[in-house]
Amino acid sequence: MHKVGEYQPLVHIKHLPREGYESLVSSFDPDGKARIPLILLMDDTFNLMGTFNEVPKVVHKAMESGEQAQVIVAKRKYRNGEFLKETCLEFIEIFERSE
Repeated sequence: MHKVGEYQPLVHIKHLPREGYESLVSSFDPDGKARIPLILLMDDTFNLMGTFNEVPKVVHKAMESGEQAQVIVAKRKYRNGEFLKETCLEFIEIFERSE
């Protein structure tokens, strides 16, 4: 996300630590946990356009399946950068919805 801010002057990035913001972070998680990273995409008047919570949708779907092996494989692939494309597409989808 920092690279997006570097290359696009209309995008401003603000980083907050989890510590001290647990109640805010956990309010965006279905289980009420303070998961990171949590990315809130807002317009110029701070209206929420969309969120990215911890992992891309493809990993969330694996987690929802309840299949432990599928969850382990999906999380490993995410940590190895194999879902970078899906992550970027989620951000683009959020940006396009805001137009």
